[in-house]
Amino acid sequence: MPVWSVQVYSELPSAFEVYEAVAEQRGVQKPLLVTEFGADAYNDTSRDVVGERYQLEQELSMWREIEASAVTVGGVVMEFVDEWAKGSVVDLSDVHCPDHDSAVHSACGVTLEDGTCIHEEYLGIYAQDEGSIQDGQYCVVARAVVQALSNEWGGGQVETRLCRYYDKMGDWPFVFYPIFGFILALVLVQCCCGLCGVNQNGK
Repeated sequence: MPVWSVQVYSELPSAFEVYEAVAEQRGVQKPLLVTEFGADAYNDTSRDVVGERYQLEQELSMWREIEASAVTVGGVVMEFVDEWAKGSVVDLSDVHCPDHDSAVHSACGVTLEDGTCIHEEYLGIYAQDEGSIQDGQYCVVARAVVQALSNEWGGGQVETRLCRYYDKMGDWPFVFYPIFGFILALVLVQCCCGLCGVNQNGK
């Protein structure tokens, strides 16, 4: 289905009103799909406590606004799990930013035009379980908003912890890809230069 898409993290109703007005003025028939909406779980007040209640209230409110709008056909929550590599942004409100270490869960964020600060490493509706990697598995833990959204969408009880065991040697092939690529590049260069046993006459 052809749609227009938008990524909105604040002021959803006004964004929908603008789209509806422009669509009517220009005769646009396509509905609007919100391909990203969400709120972070970082508590700006205490700066050391994860603010799950804030995230829950904001995302439920955003979803209900999407559902109630006459021009939207749905929305996609941003995002599944915290991305610890997103702290590499200039954040003047925090002297520790930017943070380029993907092993550190930092509070670095971006400030929107309306003053809303989004801490990108805390946008996940699931949090990474730091201790699980040592046990040979990767686990994520559901934040409060997961169950709330499940209830909103008619789902049942969600699993609060999801885990996947992994083979520590499983990542080794990725280490060799650059090496194989380099060797292949050398072979191609040699062939192009006539060093592979083929002369200009093809012998």
